[in-house]
Amino acid sequence: MWGRREPMRSRPRVLTVISELRLGGGAQSLLRNVLPALAADFEVHLAVLMDPRDDIPYYQRLNIPVHDLSKNGRLSPWCMFDVARLIRRLKPDVVHSHLTHADIATRFAVRMSGRPPLITSNHLGWSGRERSIGRRLHTGTTRMDDCTITVSEAAHRYLMGKGIDGAQLRVIRNGVNPEVFRPQTGPDVERLRRQIEGAGSVVLAVGRLVPEKAFHTLIAAMRRVVAGIADVRAVIVGEGELHASLQAQMRASGLTEHVTLWGRCEQMPLMYNAADLFVLSSDWEACPMSVLEAMGCQLPVVATNVGDNAILVEHGVTGLMVPPGDPDKLSDAMLTLLRDDDMRVKMGVAGRRRLLARFTLDRTVQQLAALYHEFARQY
Repeated sequence: MWGRREPMRSRPRVLTVISELRLGGGAQSLLRNVLPALAADFEVHLAVLMDPRDDIPYYQRLNIPVHDLSKNGRLSPWCMFDVARLIRRLKPDVVHSHLTHADIATRFAVRMSGRPPLITSNHLGWSGRERSIGRRLHTGTTRMDDCTITVSEAAHRYLMGKGIDGAQLRVIRNGVNPEVFRPQTGPDVERLRRQIEGAGSVVLAVGRLVPEKAFHTLIAAMRRVVAGIADVRAVIVGEGELHASLQAQMRASGLTEHVTLWGRCEQMPLMYNAADLFVLSSDWEACPMSVLEAMGCQLPVVATNVGDNAILVEHGVTGLMVPPGDPDKLSDAMLTLLRDDDMRVKMGVAGRRRLLARFTLDRTVQQLAALYHEFARQY
């Protein structure tokens, strides 16, 4: 507890702590939309443990203070003490952390700084095993939270299986703004479509170029897709460590004319609308923002049956589900939809309808705001 409390604020003060503001991550994309919406009812501060340059101007324009706790852009070995000092200075009513490094550091910082209520958000998907010492430490310190948000039922079940009290856990799924991610036509979409050279049909995939996204499975599937439909191109939007190896796979498979590693895209709503089909080939996920964004733009989805994908995508209604790691099943599903224009249109319409009913940004913001008020009152 804080000891002597300050007078009740007109707006509760929330300190959000995140490991990094790297553009392209699901947690970062969520915060970019959630924090401005929460700032109407809360005094929001944002602390960043690693190089925050990507997104600082965005938050500054919104008058959200950003506290750079990095050491020359890198993670400081003393970051938990830096977070503790910031907590003592700001005296927040609620602290909310995101991502592994921030969660671990903030859990210990809270105990050094007067014990404000701590909420963490678990954005991780689970592959059935802990993949690193950091992940094991992250799970092992979860009991230090006052509340742990999971963005998926899969993560909720995983933590329950690790002995975390169900009363501590809340499921608040990601949501997107359907006014931003919406069906569009017009010259901007057509111009982007023309930039995707030589494509009669465009398959879109979005994500960091990291092993768990399994873009190697998508590239393998494209060999069979191209054999069935010659005039097709897959566009993979994202950056990451596997860029060179994916390029090598494309060359070895003779797919350089049919697969494009696009890199970063600053106009994602237009990119979704320039595509005919969205594909997610991940080996594991939680509640992928890219699937929700595609649904908002009325794109049919082919997704692997991992994490909460089967909750987001209704098989046979808004898209098709396939097992992970199976390029043949993935290519079969892609070919089924690429060959049937009517089915794609119907699934796209049904997908946006499902998003509007269950996975909007407003719903996510309302659930978070209620949780903040609940814990601010308790302390």
